[in-house]
Formats: sequence, C-alpha cells, structure tokens
Amino acid sequence: MKLRKEGEAGDFTGFIDEGAEINGELRFTSIFRVDGQIKGKIFSESELHIGEKGVVEADAEIGSIFINGIFRGKIIAKKRVHIHSSGKVFGEIETPVLVIEEGAIFQGNCKMPDKNL
Repeated sequence: MKLRKEGEAGDFTGFIDEGAEINGELRFTSIFRVDGQIKGKIFSESELHIGEKGVVEADAEIGSIFINGIFRGKIIAKKRVHIHSSGKVFGEIETPVLVIEEGAIFQGNCKMPDKNL
C-alpha cells in the first residue's frame, strides 16, 4: 500500500482549514484532511489525515488515520493508524496495523486484534 505524501495535489476531497472548528459529528466517504479543529465523533471507511496544525478531540471509527498533529480520544481503525514524527496521540487505539515514527508521541493504550484467533 502506497502511503500518501502530505500536500500531494488531488489527494484530499474534503478539508478543514486552519482556524476552522467543527463541533459534532463528521461523516465522509472520501479522503479528508484536517488542519483546523474537530470535537465530537468521526465516522468513515476512508482515510483521515490530520495536518501538523490539526487538533482532533473525538471518538473515531475510521478506515485509516494519518496523524501529523494532535489527536485526543479513541481511534478504531479497520486498516491502519500511522503517527508521523510530528504527531501526538493521547487515548486509545484499536487497529490491526500501528506505525509510530521516531519523534512521535503516543500516550495511552493500544489493542491489536489477532486475525488468527
């Protein structure tokens, strides 16, 4: 699986820019990027990308999540959680694949389901 590079043109079909804030429930079907703030709940089978200035405080049920900013809450990811070197996660993660780059911060608990059980 090829990971997307931040800023590649045409990658994101939804976007919350720096200075914007959403409180409530976010649902999307395509790749979404956050450089602002989200508080609430997030649901998608697709990808969520949190930019370096993005702050998310939520319970997220997602396909994959790529974190360069801050995430507080619970993540249930069906495919992958990737915390980049500038990313910070505080909370719970449940995912079959967890990538934590050098320099990233993860404080919390992680549950990785065993597909062989």
